Amino acid sequence: MWPPTYQSVKATPNRYPASVLNTATGPVTLIIPWGGFHQSSHKAGPIWDPEIDKLIVGNVLDGLNPAIKIVETDAHINDVKFSRLAADEMLELLGVE
Repeated sequence: MWPPTYQSVKATPNRYPASVLNTATGPVTLIIPWGGFHQSSHKAGPIWDPEIDKLIVGNVLDGLNPAIKIVETDAHINDVKFSRLAADEMLELLGVE
C-alpha cells in the first residue's frame, strides 16, 4: 500500500505527441522500455498496463520523424539493463567509442 502522500499519474495515449521529439535539432534516439515506464509500472505494480503503454508508444511513433532512431528493450526504465543501454546510446550519439 502506498502512503497517502504518494501520487502517481498514469499517462494517457495522447499525452506525448511525436511533435515534441520532432523539434530536436540534433540526432535523437528514443528508447522504449517495455518492462515499465515508471517506478510503479512493472508487472506487480499498481499502474502496470501494457495495453496502455502500447497505445502511448504507438501515439508517439505515429508521425515521428523517420530520422529518429528507435531502440526497444524488455527492461524496466529503472533496471540496470536499461541504464546501460541508455548510456551506450548516449556514447554513440556523442561519437565516443
